[in-house]
Amino acid sequence: MADLKNAPRYTVGSGWNALLPRRVPNEQLPKERRYHAIVVGGGYTGLAAAR
Repeated sequence: MADLKNAPRYTVGSGWNALLPRRVPNEQLPKERRYHAIVVGGGYTGLAAAR
């Protein structure tokens, strides 16, 4: 594992998170779980696979 002594330590939250509404966990699972395909990731490869 990398040495974390030199890693930055942020004392304030991200500005993007300050603009977003508070996140609320979704505790109820969907009643039906049928999926034709599932794509994990929103990078270039995940978006290309989804397309």
